[in-house]
Amino acid sequence: LDRYFRIIRQSTRLLQANEARYRLLSENSSDVIWLFDLEANRFTYVSPSVERLRGFTAEEVLQQKFEDVLTPESYRMIAEALPQRLNAFAAGDESMRSMTHEIVQTCKDGSTVPTEVVTTLIADSGRRVTHILGVSRDITVRRRLEAQLRQGQKLEAIGQLAGGIAHDFNNILAATMMRIDMMRMSRGLNPEIQQGLKDLEIEARRAADLTRQLL
Repeated sequence: LDRYFRIIRQSTRLLQANEARYRLLSENSSDVIWLFDLEANRFTYVSPSVERLRGFTAEEVLQQKFEDVLTPESYRMIAEALPQRLNAFAAGDESMRSMTHEIVQTCKDGSTVPTEVVTTLIADSGRRVTHILGVSRDITVRRRLEAQLRQGQKLEAIGQLAGGIAHDFNNILAATMMRIDMMRMSRGLNPEIQQGLKDLEIEARRAADLTRQLL
């Protein structure tokens, strides 16, 4: 009997140590760790880091529902996808257990924040999902960098297009100026034609200068 109680005490201490360790990790993580009860339609745990992400305290979030956390667009997306995911998982599709989404969450000050959310289905022995475990991460900086990259790629494409056009136009101008020089070498040109060729050469050289600027 003493051995039995000793095992119980050891197991209890181990569980308490593990709980303290996991709580330390979740409370000091920059990501938001949360647990949502599907049957009760409410959060049962939210890490304190949610206040840095959304401005709400963990206690305030525990009173919120999913529709209070997400923008209308993100909520519609999740509300439509979740039943299909649950049905697929119940039918044996293990790939549905953990998934990653990009959704937009609402903040206390009325602003929004883009987040990457990894969710894991918690099910009983009959594959009936009772809870969703989630980890939410702020991806504002990532979105900004992606936008800058896309803008840079657009500018690069425009530059390549302008450079290609300028290169072709430069070849045409070179041929034009060569023909002007050949015509000016012709004998018997009256002064009016000579002045016209001179004016045309001036315009061609101005066009060549613009082309060089594009290149």
